This record gives sequence, structure tokens and C-alpha cells, in this order.
Amino acid sequence: MLLTIVIPTYQREQLLESSLRTLLHQTLSRETYALLIVDNAVRVETKRVAEQFGADYVEEPRIGLQHARNRGMAEAKTPWVLLLDDDIRLAPDFVEKFHNRLENAEFDGLGGGYTHWFSSPPPQWILKYYTKPMCPSSRLNFGEIKEDEYLFGGIMAIRRSAWEEVDGFTPGLSMIGKKIGRAGEDEFQRKLRANGCQLFYDPDITMEHLVQPYKYTLRGHLALAYASGRDGIGMRDNFPLTSWEFIKRMAIITGYSVPFNMARFVLKSGYYWQNALADSLTKYCFEWGRYVSSRQI
Repeated sequence: MLLTIVIPTYQREQLLESSLRTLLHQTLSRETYALLIVDNAVRVETKRVAEQFGADYVEEPRIGLQHARNRGMAEAKTPWVLLLDDDIRLAPDFVEKFHNRLENAEFDGLGGGYTHWFSSPPPQWILKYYTKPMCPSSRLNFGEIKEDEYLFGGIMAIRRSAWEEVDGFTPGLSMIGKKIGRAGEDEFQRKLRANGCQLFYDPDITMEHLVQPYKYTLRGHLALAYASGRDGIGMRDNFPLTSWEFIKRMAIITGYSVPFNMARFVLKSGYYWQNALADSLTKYCFEWGRYVSSRQI
């Protein structure tokens, strides 16, 4: 057996059940790959869902997505592990496409992209941010991604030996229970690259990913922006800020970004006042997150 699919989950049995249903109709035989649910909340309800779909089940009581991913990687017995989120929809040939790419792989990580789905009708202003497919790379064909590009953690296959060599994912980054966290996947991929690993992307591999209801709100967008700035120091040109650099960046946002977004609200059809606020305030929150993190270094 070449591949284990690992799905970490935290108190989301309905979403997990919906995701697992899409694995019932895969073109690749179920005997060809293993399926493991990592329960990060230790709930009997989650165990029942895993048993219902014939998945292996393990508990990880240390709360945090990176703890759960590490536990799944450690429990897997196959050369490759495919990490997926618990709020996804998969096409019937999804697993087969991954499997075919991994059979004779000379790389150490492989990812795909995703489109979005909604569990309830979102407000109109939100659609601006979730209409285009999300791609981790500018590549139009299968191949290695650039040094400043990162695979998405919720659709990423990792060679187990490569994971072991870099001591796995670093706890404390990414989601911790329901607390928003970012950059855990980026930090892990930086470690892989520093160890000489290659990361590939296949634009033909895609899934649908849920837009969580908290992202329907301005508050949710601000929290995401703050977490991206706070957790992403060292990744994607997100460097530490001195007090003077922070003041300069806040002044630029105030003098340029805010007036520009207000003008778009007045002049551009379909650009709502919520978009103007979100596009302005998220910049403040991102820089504030960077500054807070920089002060702790």
C-alpha cells in the first residue's frame, strides 16, 4: 500500500461525515489506500463517524492542528501520507490522480488547488473573495513550485521519511482548537526545502473547500489577517518590523489604501462598503500582527 489519507478533525462531525461520503465513490479501489481520522477533540461522536465509514481512528488529546497532523503522520504505515481537511468535497478521480503521481515520485511533497463551496448563502460582499480557484503556484502544468510558493496544507501529500527528517510540523502554528492560526504549513515546507526536499504542484488535482461561516463577517476577515501577520514572520517576505517600520506602514495604509478603497466603493459597481472596510482594515490588522510577533522575537 502506497498511501494513507489522514484527516484531522475537531468537533465537526457533520462536516467530517459529508467529507467522508465523497470518498465512497472514488475510482481508486478502497483497498489501495488507508484512511485515518485523527480526533483532536476526543469525542465519541467523531469515533462513530469514523467507524461508520470504515476508517481507522486515533485520538490526539494535545489540541492543535499541527499536533493532529504529526499524530496522523506517525500512525501511518505507508510511504506517503495525503493530508486533507474535514470540510471538503472530492471528485471521484481525486485519490486516483494523487496515487498516480506518487507511484514513481522523485519529489517529496505534492499539492493541488481548490474551489469553494458554501454551507449557507453568503452575503454578496463576500463573493468577491471566493469566486476564483485558489492555486498555490503560478504553474500551468505539473512540476516543481518556486521557492516563494507554498502548497496548501489541506490538500498536500508528504513523503513520511521527509517528514521524519525535519521533525514534523511545529506545534503552536495553524489552528489550535477554534483559535485561528496561520503559517504552519509554510513553516513546515521551509524546513523541507532546507533539507533538500522538492515540492511539486499538479493543477489538474483540485477539490472543493468550505468557506467557513465565520468568514462571512468582517470580524472573521480581520482575525485571519491578524493571524497571518502574527504567525507568518519569515515566510512569504513577511519580515519582522521595527517600531519605525510599523509606523511607516500604517501611514501608507492610511494615506493610500484607505482613500483608494473608499474611491472604489463610490465608483465601482459591485464593490460594497463592507469590501472597502475589509480591504482597508485587514491591512492594519496584518501589520499589527507582524509588529506584535516582531516584538516577541
